Amino acid sequence: TSNATSPAPNDWLHLTISTSGSQGASIIKYCIVEYGGQGSPSINNTAIGIYGNLDTCSYNTVRYNYVSGIGTWGGSTIISFNLIHDNDTRFRVGGGIYTQNGAPKVYNNTIVNNDFSGIYTQSNKGEIYNNIIVGNTTSGIKFSSSSSTELKVDYNNVEDNDLNYDGIDAGSNDLSVDPLFVDDGYELTMSSSCIDAGDPNSAKDPDGSRSDLGA
Repeated sequence: TSNATSPAPNDWLHLTISTSGSQGASIIKYCIVEYGGQGSPSINNTAIGIYGNLDTCSYNTVRYNYVSGIGTWGGSTIISFNLIHDNDTRFRVGGGIYTQNGAPKVYNNTIVNNDFSGIYTQSNKGEIYNNIIVGNTTSGIKFSSSSSTELKVDYNNVEDNDLNYDGIDAGSNDLSVDPLFVDDGYELTMSSSCIDAGDPNSAKDPDGSRSDLGA
């Protein structure tokens, strides 16, 4: 985060995690990453940038950055149970989550009010499910690649983005409804349609019920 008296996006740079070969996998969990930025030279960075094989990025809050939220380049990275909101990207690439190549698994994230896309993927393989993707500019889920996709997209709530889907179709079990967050945050109210609406084959919630959508 920023150590400024009045913190603002771009106060510092960003996190980069890189693993390969015998180094094993990296894990980043339970962090708050905020007020980061691009630095110089200006390239398409993300607040958390992951370059590795089987890395995990889960249970984080990524917000108020002048750069896309979470990015992964290659590998089978797991991006799950993160709250990603109010991030800005000067490059109009990315937004909440950006993936390139590999076969990432992106599930149970709440991705709200980010500049550009909620999820921007250039990965032909992988899975995107159980996410809430709401109120992002340009698109909710954007797929951009010259190759055909084997990407699985299903059981998400994609709602109130400028364009909910770009370059890819909605999953047959996707929703497009107001998630009904509580007034002062991003938890679901009891009347939300996102409760018990996750993929029935995914891990159950701690109370033993079917997975909710989002983080």
